Amino acid sequence: MKVFITGATGFVGSRLCKKLLDEGIEVIALIRGGEISNALPSGVTPIIGNPMEDGSWYEAVADCDIAINLAGSPIFTRWSEQSKKLIRESRVFTTRSLANALIRHREGKKTVLISTSATGYYGNTGEDLVDEHTPAGSDFLAKTAQEWESSAMAAKSAARVAITRFGVVLGKNGGALKAMLPAFKLNLGSPLGSGRQWFPWIHIDDLLEIFIFIIKNDKIEGPINCTSPETVSNRDFSQALAAALDKSYFLPPVPEFVLKLALGEVSTVVLQGQRTVPQKLLSNGFRFKYTGIDSALRDIVSDK
Repeated sequence: MKVFITGATGFVGSRLCKKLLDEGIEVIALIRGGEISNALPSGVTPIIGNPMEDGSWYEAVADCDIAINLAGSPIFTRWSEQSKKLIRESRVFTTRSLANALIRHREGKKTVLISTSATGYYGNTGEDLVDEHTPAGSDFLAKTAQEWESSAMAAKSAARVAITRFGVVLGKNGGALKAMLPAFKLNLGSPLGSGRQWFPWIHIDDLLEIFIFIIKNDKIEGPINCTSPETVSNRDFSQALAAALDKSYFLPPVPEFVLKLALGEVSTVVLQGQRTVPQKLLSNGFRFKYTGIDSALRDIVSDK
């Protein structure tokens, strides 16, 4: 079995490559000319190409049973019209190009496409429970996610398409925690805004298992909420992180206006949230290893 993967050098991608190799799956990774191939785990075959454009890399897709799409420009930058354009196009154009490659080379063959999205698809949902049937929101990230997912679903004639809507991915040495830990280690951790906004999260180990679960289960397709069954508030998450680090937690929340001044429009990402339920995974028998935020954070911040 062979996998073709985009975004392989990122926080999730590099770990997923290793997981796939451990499962005995051959991995071919598309990387840009400026990326460093030694960022990939040993055993991954790199191919140089621009994922946003048609290219000779299409030929590598022809030999792969599975395509995994993780590519996308980072969201946590100060947004401008130019940066928002890059956020959108890096996701939509890459996904559209990969879908074209599958249609051109894999139609009529047994193929799986797992394409990333995010719980930002739902926009700000307040206190409402959110499952895979909840309609999309209307803000910038929600509209971007809709285009992103539509580009992936265009490959339905050539593949079983699964859309993995990530929550905040928590793991060692990267992801969201990499930015959070320094302040918390200095006893400066605090909630953001009201602290009442929901914080959809998932442990990296569970996320990697979800990919394997999707690959092995032919009946799973369409949107899939990749979040822990236990969604917590931003305040509860902050308190749990301080406790896991054995640090103090006494500072007042960072006011909303301060975050808006410091971050601009991207502050909406941390000031809003979704109370997600991974209904499709639970209905299909997936078992999470980390359902509670306390045990997940203790595992991640431990020195083992």
